[in-house]
Amino acid sequence: MILGKPIAVALCHGCVCRRRSGGDVSCRALHSQKNFTCAATENDLWAIQSSPNVTRYRCKECGSPVYATLGKGKTYVVPRSALTNIAKDDQSFKPTPHMHNKQRCIDIDDDLPKFVGTSAPVSSELWNASLECSTVRSYIACTMSGRVECNISDH
Repeated sequence: MILGKPIAVALCHGCVCRRRSGGDVSCRALHSQKNFTCAATENDLWAIQSSPNVTRYRCKECGSPVYATLGKGKTYVVPRSALTNIAKDDQSFKPTPHMHNKQRCIDIDDDLPKFVGTSAPVSSELWNASLECSTVRSYIACTMSGRVECNISDH
């Protein structure tokens, strides 16, 4: 159960989020620990520590992502698509930034701020086109093994 409004709603272009969601970009709502309760029990979910700071929880029955925790459980990240009881015009659940834009596989032309990595205030860096060479097109392909391959070609 989600109580109150999210801390933020972000569009994530990171390899891990894209691979886990199956899409080109993943929309996630971030909630504080005090505003989050999950009806599923430990018996309903399986957990994977995907990085030292992130634990992801999935449904044992179907494998769907349920939520992830950041910062040792201080922040809960829920796939926006899982929040089915939110009104379509609720502005507090509209995405505000793009995260991990350097790892994107599609360009989204909008006015939202785009960050190289996370949008967390202590480590955020705004992305802009000057960060990429104009004569060399680079892109990142994520493989199912989780290995990141960088491919560079002239254009």
